[in-house]
Amino acid sequence: MKNVIGVGMSSFFCEPLESTAIAMANSTALCLREALQNQHVSVELLRDRLNRSQRQLAQSVLEFVEMHYTLSKRSDSSFWRDYQAKGLAAHQQAWIERYKHAPSGKRFELSDVKSVFGEFGMFCNLSYAMMFYGYGIKPAARHQALTP
Repeated sequence: MKNVIGVGMSSFFCEPLESTAIAMANSTALCLREALQNQHVSVELLRDRLNRSQRQLAQSVLEFVEMHYTLSKRSDSSFWRDYQAKGLAAHQQAWIERYKHAPSGKRFELSDVKSVFGEFGMFCNLSYAMMFYGYGIKPAARHQALTP
């Protein structure tokens, strides 16, 4: 069978937030719509593009959630301690460093995220900036400006 597509949580599951599942289902539906509208392109090429988009989408969600778990200060169970012990991937740490040392008003470019996940990643640079800020990681230029 090469004519089945999983949508939402039936295609990938890594955390129970309904908003992520809805966003993934919407992204999948948009990619599927695009594939079905391109009847002049071979079915194999469309299938490969759709599969690639779904892998990139799932990988970006998984990595975003793992970063949340790794950056968390919780240590009340082995779940949290295991993620903290695992640490961040090199590119994730590079994103944080770029965010911390960016000129005032700048973060990292969306191309940094796309270079890892391709064009179908779920989260943009602002999503990462908000996560970093929420975990107390602040840009050095702004942090220094606020220090009396």
